[in-house]
Amino acid sequence: MDYFPYLVLVLTFLAVLLLVEGLFVTWRSWFDSERRALAPRLRAVTGTGSPAGTVSLLKSRPLAKIPGLGRLLEHLPRAHELDRLILQAGFEFNLAQLVGWSVGLGFGAALAHLFLGAPASLAVLAFMAGVAIPSVYLLNRRRSRLLEIEEQLPAALDLISRAMQAGHAFPSALKMAGEELPQPIGREFQIAFDEINFGLDHPTALGNLASRIPLPDVQHFVLSVLIQRDTGGNLAALLASIAALMRARAKFRRSIRIMTAEGRLSAWILIILPFALGLLLHLINPGFIDVLFTDPLGLRLVVVVLVLMGIGVFWMSRIVRVRT
Repeated sequence: MDYFPYLVLVLTFLAVLLLVEGLFVTWRSWFDSERRALAPRLRAVTGTGSPAGTVSLLKSRPLAKIPGLGRLLEHLPRAHELDRLILQAGFEFNLAQLVGWSVGLGFGAALAHLFLGAPASLAVLAFMAGVAIPSVYLLNRRRSRLLEIEEQLPAALDLISRAMQAGHAFPSALKMAGEELPQPIGREFQIAFDEINFGLDHPTALGNLASRIPLPDVQHFVLSVLIQRDTGGNLAALLASIAALMRARAKFRRSIRIMTAEGRLSAWILIILPFALGLLLHLINPGFIDVLFTDPLGLRLVVVVLVLMGIGVFWMSRIVRVRT
């Protein structure tokens, strides 16, 4: 039994899916309305000309261990944003390593396709998929880490609020949060305390915190603290109310996830069904479906269908996802 056509089919589908996901993440990072609305207010409060402490974060972190290579990577488009993505995903390696892994996987996937006798167009798609795999992994790791931080944030604000009610200053409360809270949020608050302790002012340190954790809840927290420093008021009570609001939003999101479970299950069934049906037809009557992979018109139809499936997967994922 020749499984090569199905291997090419699956790899091509993955390449198209990764390409669509990468384009969507790029579009969302440019046009996310909530973050774009909060960013100018955060810059105005922190007094920085770039979003959320970019200077402090990026200039102290080399893009490569070799200075010449680091200067070369400076010319890459959105190089610092990729480097920030590495930090937001919780890793410590630099941009040069990410580029090396991406290029290596891309060439490896393309050479594997050419070695198996696939057309050059599929090898190009395989190269693009290989290049995208490390970035997609980083995006997924970043998404998981941010979701974990989002779950931990209400408890963290409650701890800071109780510490301030007990008489501790805000930096001391940050230190307690960094020491007592689990990872990854404990590490982020510890970094914020260290920056304040080493001489940075509160707006810059908290702006760096918002840059490392690009969540609307964290931006609301930072804005609330900085505005309260100028206007006065009971910061402990304010943080407690913000934590209660975050818990209510989290409960609402869980309710939405339950209500959209049927739609997400239907999406998975629609994604898997064509491949399962194609494999079943091949086992029952190989000559009936093999024409798709032996005839040039059939190959073009397969590519078109895979592209349309990728668009459909993207569209279904947007339908079942509700922004809160």
